[in-house]
Amino acid sequence: MQPYIRNLQSVNEIPKWLKPVALGLQIRQIREALGMTQLQLAERSNLRQSVIAEIEKGKRKDLCLTTVAKLAKGLNCQPVVQMVPQKKIDDLIDEKSTELARKLVAASSGSAAIELQMPHRSVVSNEIREAKRDILEKHKSSLWQKI
Repeated sequence: MQPYIRNLQSVNEIPKWLKPVALGLQIRQIREALGMTQLQLAERSNLRQSVIAEIEKGKRKDLCLTTVAKLAKGLNCQPVVQMVPQKKIDDLIDEKSTELARKLVAASSGSAAIELQMPHRSVVSNEIREAKRDILEKHKSSLWQKI
């Protein structure tokens, strides 16, 4: 597993101080902690004061990274953008591979049931394990295809 994945497995493992907070709220809190007015931040970040006010109120949510960088510079901050999995990667892959294996086995078991030759549950469970192993070893990208 790659170093990033080993260091941060899921959103649940993020330190409390780093949990997601609306960008506008972060900007307002940092600006106020610095004793800076919206106008001063606007001048320092080369934006209009009205834009700062809209961002802080959450009226502008889809900011481009250049705007975020300007705001960060104006606040003497470093912007950090990081993708954090909602679940542990290993858990997500296990869930997806089990789901796909079940669907594949159900499709073949369904046709067997039509012919009145439905296999025993233990046989089906074994087929699911085998299909899952095959998916993970040879067809991992199939986990993300629409079925």
